Amino acid sequence: MCDTKILIVDDEPRGVELMQRVLRPLGEVFGASSTAEARRILEQHTLSLVISDQRMPHESGVELLAEIAEKEPTTGRILVTGYSDLDTTIEAINRGRIHAYLSKPCAPTQIRLTAESVLERVRLARHNETLIRDLAEHNRRLTHAARLLRESQRNTEDDSRSKSSFLKNVSAELCTPLASILGFTHELRDTEIDEKDRDTAVNGIMSCGSNLLARLHDIREIAAVESGEKHVEVSDFPLAALIEEVREQIAARAAEAKIGLEFEQDPSLDRIQSDALRLKQLMFYLSEHVLRTTHSDTVRVRLLASAAQPGELEIIVEESGLEGNRSSQNRDTSAGSDTQSSFAADMAGAASARGNLALFIGQRLSELLGGRLEIGDPDDPRIHARAILPISTDHAARLPATSILPSPRLQPSLLDARVLILSRNRIEQRILTSVLQNAGACTDIAIDEDAAVTLVSAAVSSQQAYTVVMCDMAAVWSLDDLRVRLAEQDYSGPLIALTPGSKASEDATDASSRITSAEGVLCRPIDRSALLQLVARLADARSRVMPSCLGSRHRFPWEM
Repeated sequence: MCDTKILIVDDEPRGVELMQRVLRPLGEVFGASSTAEARRILEQHTLSLVISDQRMPHESGVELLAEIAEKEPTTGRILVTGYSDLDTTIEAINRGRIHAYLSKPCAPTQIRLTAESVLERVRLARHNETLIRDLAEHNRRLTHAARLLRESQRNTEDDSRSKSSFLKNVSAELCTPLASILGFTHELRDTEIDEKDRDTAVNGIMSCGSNLLARLHDIREIAAVESGEKHVEVSDFPLAALIEEVREQIAARAAEAKIGLEFEQDPSLDRIQSDALRLKQLMFYLSEHVLRTTHSDTVRVRLLASAAQPGELEIIVEESGLEGNRSSQNRDTSAGSDTQSSFAADMAGAASARGNLALFIGQRLSELLGGRLEIGDPDDPRIHARAILPISTDHAARLPATSILPSPRLQPSLLDARVLILSRNRIEQRILTSVLQNAGACTDIAIDEDAAVTLVSAAVSSQQAYTVVMCDMAAVWSLDDLRVRLAEQDYSGPLIALTPGSKASEDATDASSRITSAEGVLCRPIDRSALLQLVARLADARSRVMPSCLGSRHRFPWEM
């Protein structure tokens, strides 16, 4: 019991000396002749047992033990009195919550046995307290692990459904032209086939081969997006020139299908800031989806500035014109031999499957650009798809076509900013990193809480503490718990929560209930301007009060 510390409080020096001699084998024993001296010892040491005489100058032993019971409930308490007073005993039990009661004079053996009994009780109480604390921590970690497991299971199920849908589309994409090629090849083996049917079979093989090659290219595009090989490179460019490129690229497909193709540009959209190549690919695949699945004679692609959210571009692909024209045209062109009719039917089925695959690629490209793709519109059946993408417009100043430069107002605040991004979404990591680094900030990536805590600790140790920590709410269990863990590493800066958005969904509702302690909130799709302004404001606020010595705890404006 070398860690055991005992305090004897008695105004009679001989009583203190007697107790010290008797209890010294049990541990380190301190003596105090007054309650004031006893309090000084209590402030300096963690005591296991306090033995106090009831009759003390200015203050009774019951009052001292009652105070100890409030501050240190696990400390053992024994009251000693020379008066057989029932009222004193009752008061000691009620106020001081004593563990034992001794009457003077008491034998040394009785003193030691009583002290040993109380010390054993204290040891068990403190051990139980430690076990309860450890159990609570284990329960918290198990709850966190169970939540992560549920999220992982949901993500796995979503990925499985997505992959199943993708494989189904790919199967239709590949099987239809391959079956047609095999059929035409079988016909060519017939030595009695006439010249007209031979030409039809050769043309069919060439057409199916071209379609098959195009579909393999589409599959490579999806694989590149999913594997992270495609990156966003933002530049400033005229939207009209991009539309003209897409028109030229898709015109042959529209002419082949005998469908009119129209583009409509919002007059307010002159130049925009986005990834021109990815945006062109997105427009191409959405247009192809409608061309392959529509029953109308005209398709319209509209590019509009979002009225609901400034800084967003809406790409709407929809049907237009009289229905039925295309079907009659197809019937006219398909009149002929049985081989031609079969070929037309195969191509019609392949076109629908190819349209679905084009839509799948369009969805992935929308996510890569930091936006989203909405399929159909219950209020307008003509609309096939609507892509909503974050962009920036600038009519006064023409930026160079190499990169986005931060505005003069934001640039000074972000040049010295260090931002930690806690997110498991690789696409979001690249978008946030690109925007912040183009604005002059330094960024690091963490995929979970443990990695974030490690990076914060290393940054503080190297005297380069993070200015802001951005946190995807899907990657953490509790923002408050994360703040506590970061504070243990001497990080006291602001936290920015990244939420699913304002849509009425279960995930969004769950996230909104856990972001009340954040200093800033960004909803997806994340607006570039809002992102830079929020980071700049928090970085500027922190720089005004940042102490010269890193690691000290200070109150910042957002904590006042």
